[in-house]
Amino acid sequence: MNTSLSLKLLLSLTLLLSASAPALAARDGQSGKAERRAERRADLSQRQMNNQQQKDVQRQQRDQQRDLQRAMNQQKDQQRANEVRQRDQQRAIEQAQRDQQRAENKARRAATNVPVPQSRNDNNMWDRRTSDNRWNDRDNQWNDRNDRDHGHWDQRWYDRNRQQAALDRRFRNWNDQRDYLKANLRKINQIAKLNAIQQQQLNAQMQSAYLAYHNNNWSGPYNWDYYSEPQFLDYLQVNQPSLLDRILGYLGMGPLNGGYGYGNGYLYSSDWGVERDQLAQNMYRIHQLALAGRITPLQEQQLLAQMRGSFSAYHNNNWNGGYGWSQYSDPGFVDYLNNSQPGILTTIRSYLGM
Repeated sequence: MNTSLSLKLLLSLTLLLSASAPALAARDGQSGKAERRAERRADLSQRQMNNQQQKDVQRQQRDQQRDLQRAMNQQKDQQRANEVRQRDQQRAIEQAQRDQQRAENKARRAATNVPVPQSRNDNNMWDRRTSDNRWNDRDNQWNDRNDRDHGHWDQRWYDRNRQQAALDRRFRNWNDQRDYLKANLRKINQIAKLNAIQQQQLNAQMQSAYLAYHNNNWSGPYNWDYYSEPQFLDYLQVNQPSLLDRILGYLGMGPLNGGYGYGNGYLYSSDWGVERDQLAQNMYRIHQLALAGRITPLQEQQLLAQMRGSFSAYHNNNWNGGYGWSQYSDPGFVDYLNNSQPGILTTIRSYLGM
């Protein structure tokens, strides 16, 4: 009987222990999570506190630097103000001394009745003023000589500007000028008094321009009826304005003598030998005009393309050297252009005459 009672007690104790084990484990797990949450909160608060302290230290450093810079600027301003004040005081002292010296000299001259010295004494001897006058006279003579040497150039520019102003008054805008050209280009052979050379040069230049207007793809005829197209006149006005000036000059509505200084269309002289030499010497200036913006780079490239083909033809299409303004300045090549491609020379003259 005692044995059965002991077994029952042992069984009951076992059941109690097995039932209480999960509850104890759950209570232990909850207490561990609470501890970890508390540790995380403590770490977070510590980090926030450290960040705040770091920000406070940085703010204090910036404030100190700003205060130091402000103090240095104030010191510089005060130093500059002191320098200006000292300079003004020194100038005032010097001016007072000069005024006092001037007053003493004036009183001394008045007391001794000594006349004020003049620029030239009683013996009429030369002084510094006469020497300066002689140098000025010499400079004026040199300037007059330069003016005489370049007078004909100034007169040419004056004539051109005067005629251009008259043309601007006559044609208020491009539409009026285009209408006039459209109506009168067909009659240019009857209106304009052109010699054979001028007529040949103008025809060659108009043919070249009309071919370029059609992108070098024109197989039709060339005459003034086609040249009177408004679209072609617009093309000339944009790409070759010097050609329009030349035509208006022949019609009596533009610059004198077709835009140049001599009746035969030459630019520098009525003698072809002098004209040829001057063109050969000054042809390189076209590149300088393009760099200076007096002509467009496209105009220079178009002219160089025409010159390249003519230069090859001048050497019978057997030229292996370079192409450039230094090669095109050959007087023999200028003679060739005058006889075979006068339109190119007309374009060169129009550019050099700007």
